[in-house]
Amino acid sequence: MFFNKKKPTADLRDDETEVVQETLDVVSSDAPLAEPTDPMDDDEIGAQLALKNLERRRAEKQRKKRLRLIAAAALVGGLAAVALGMRFISAQGADVESEPQIAVVERANFEDSITSSGALKAGSTVMVTPEVDGIIGAVMVSEGQHVNTGDVLFTLKNESLDRAVRDAAQGVQTAQQGVDSAQQEVSAAYAARDEVWDRYYEQFAEADARHSEWEDARNNYVDRHFEWEQLKSYADSLACGEPKDPGAAPNDDPTSAIYQEWQRLKDQYYIDLENYRAYQDALAEVPSEPQPAGVEPTYPEAPADASLVSAIQSAESAVTTANAALTKANEAYDEAVKNADKRTVKAPSSGNVVAVGAKVGESVGGATGGTTTGSTSRGSLVQISDVNSMSVDVEVNEIDVLNIRKGQPATVTFSAVPDVECNAVVTEVATIATGSGGESGGTGGGVVTFHVRLVIANPDPKLREGMTATVKILTANADNALVVPAAAVTEGDIGATVQVVTGDDPLQTESRTVKVSMRNSSQAVIEEGLQEGEKVLVGAASNDLGSGV
Repeated sequence: MFFNKKKPTADLRDDETEVVQETLDVVSSDAPLAEPTDPMDDDEIGAQLALKNLERRRAEKQRKKRLRLIAAAALVGGLAAVALGMRFISAQGADVESEPQIAVVERANFEDSITSSGALKAGSTVMVTPEVDGIIGAVMVSEGQHVNTGDVLFTLKNESLDRAVRDAAQGVQTAQQGVDSAQQEVSAAYAARDEVWDRYYEQFAEADARHSEWEDARNNYVDRHFEWEQLKSYADSLACGEPKDPGAAPNDDPTSAIYQEWQRLKDQYYIDLENYRAYQDALAEVPSEPQPAGVEPTYPEAPADASLVSAIQSAESAVTTANAALTKANEAYDEAVKNADKRTVKAPSSGNVVAVGAKVGESVGGATGGTTTGSTSRGSLVQISDVNSMSVDVEVNEIDVLNIRKGQPATVTFSAVPDVECNAVVTEVATIATGSGGESGGTGGGVVTFHVRLVIANPDPKLREGMTATVKILTANADNALVVPAAAVTEGDIGATVQVVTGDDPLQTESRTVKVSMRNSSQAVIEEGLQEGEKVLVGAASNDLGSGV
């Protein structure tokens, strides 16, 4: 598309107008030139002149009409050239077309951020208020002083707290005596039980020894009685009377019947005598019959342990009660000491003292005896601001806030100290609009904004509360990403497209659909559709030049 900036016909000089007019006359004349003829008569000459005059008038009308059309076209062309930014005008005003802008697809680190400003605030402000009544005894700090956690700010005087500590200590001592007494009762109950059982065990041991002796005697009796029975039984089996000797032989004739009978009796006599002697020997081996071991010894009965255990349990229960009383007494003492310690008011956190309202001799709370010129309430007597952690509150418009979430990193700069840049983190993102559109959501005509808080974990010592801070919140980033100028990407019905250069002389392009993962005001990250090193058209050129240009 080309737009030529031309001078309107209405501005032509008179000599130029005549030239144009003559040219138009010649061009507009449709009559062929007449061949030379013989001289005409007057009537023919008059007719010829009349025809020429008519043709001239017609040509003049057509010329004026064409001039008007040329002037209108020039005016419309000039307006169109201005509306499109005089896109193809040369430095000298000549009709020369501008060269299209071409960018190379390359890899680069991409980031997108949101910038806003706000006032620097201390990370936290502590209003130190005493927890007990009293009269201010000493003030240890002054405004502008830096304090650390645990530093003494001021002290209070309160005699009633000292009395409470003494009374609580006496209560602990009394309770401890009760515990000691109950413990002694438990020890006595255990000692009584041990004594009874020790005596029982002694008696049992004595009975057990007698029983052992009895068992030994019983076992010995059984053994000896068995032996006696064996010997007696053997002797009884040999029992016989003393034999009678038949005397001398009746004659010398061994063949006689008398002699043979005597011989038989004599032989039997010797046999019976031998048996009788064996019987007498067996009787001599049999002792007197052994006597039994006697009555079995008995064991002593066990003590009535239930009553002894009951006494112990009762004593232990008394110890439990005494210990509970001691615990309460200790708690009361600890509480009294804790309250007394509260008279020494310490810094709950590190920071700078920004206000001191405490004055020596003034009453705090319901304490009496102090001056009446000071504060008699428990209001803040010292104010501490923590500068170890500072924050910035900013307002972000409703479009940008959709890209902000907790935990996002940011950088903070300060107009008062341009050489300082701090890292920060988003900690709060409002869910209800707080900007000029309305107090809680905004339906007015102003810009709707949302409150965002950022915390600076390690602020520079130069920073002061209230300084103007400019925050830059990083909402997206990608390292070594494939990027093109944002103006090279066109969004349409089919999605994002770019014009990829396919030829240089003459310039030729093709439309290609791409997938854009991230973009900012100057760059777009291409996830799919392009390769590193390819060339694309940028800006209006990418819209005017289509495929095959």
